[in-house]
Amino acid sequence: MDNPVIGDNVFIGQAVSIGHDVVIGRDCLVGGRAAIGAEVVVGEAALIGWASIVGPRHRVGTGAVIASGANVMSDVPENAVAAGNPARVVQLREAS
Repeated sequence: MDNPVIGDNVFIGQAVSIGHDVVIGRDCLVGGRAAIGAEVVVGEAALIGWASIVGPRHRVGTGAVIASGANVMSDVPENAVAAGNPARVVQLREAS
């Protein structure tokens, strides 16, 4: 697989960079100026904040939220909120 796979009902903001072999689940939002590295998997209904970075070969779980400007250097579990540089889980959300 060389090309990204993007699910239905996904919003991708302006000036977003998406690497090769990326999978973005349905109902996601990727804020402007975000960068998603190669071989990343983003679960359904996740939110990737403005100007955030998801490093290569990481997973962003279903329903996870990545804060604006965060630098994700490890996997983010389902329904977690991650923020900072490097990003760390700061809160767990109720599953919807």
